[in-house]
Amino acid sequence: MNWHLLWLIPPAALAIPAIAASHRAVKGNEYLKLAVNLSLFLAAAVYGSSTDWQGLTLPFSISLLFAAAADFLLSRQRRPWFFVAGLAGYLIAYAIYGIVLHQAAGPSWLLALAIPAMLILMALQYRKLDRLPADLRAPVITYMLTVSHLVVAAFIHAAHKWTSNPAAAVCILAGAILIYFSDSCIAHHTFGRKLAKSEIWILASYYPAQLCMLAGLMMIQVTG
Repeated sequence: MNWHLLWLIPPAALAIPAIAASHRAVKGNEYLKLAVNLSLFLAAAVYGSSTDWQGLTLPFSISLLFAAAADFLLSRQRRPWFFVAGLAGYLIAYAIYGIVLHQAAGPSWLLALAIPAMLILMALQYRKLDRLPADLRAPVITYMLTVSHLVVAAFIHAAHKWTSNPAAAVCILAGAILIYFSDSCIAHHTFGRKLAKSEIWILASYYPAQLCMLAGLMMIQVTG
């Protein structure tokens, strides 16, 4: 058994009340969400320190730290620039995921299938964002490209790792897909048709996404 996976229990346990508090708009729910994100970062940091920060551990930990800051900014929304800053934080976090997974997987002919498929899906989603302000179009398109690249990179990584470590491959691919789904819910709720119980849709996919990414990381053999 990989005992490092036990470090995922605290963030998984904290995620349940965080989702409930956010759904009910309980005052101070952003601090509970921050606790979930910081516990995810702590789990990655503990794993990284125990493996001398080999492989993907350092970039994954940095990504989780940016995601924690981004989520807090988006939850607070105390200043007009908080939204853009939060968007930038998540963009950096998911760009790190995508870049390191792409580098770990290397070149693949599957890119010829995955990239057009994700671009078509992105274009279809963008058409639904009919309430997107003109000044946010460029940032949102950049963000959508970044998350789409993450899914493509995770798909190529999964194909690369499938024979040597299928459990890790499935976890990381599932994490990327859930990140894409969660962010799609945010985009459509914010700039398209409002979603009923949006916080449940968003957080109940986002937290499992990050847990899957971390579980996949912990399952990867450093030598593999």
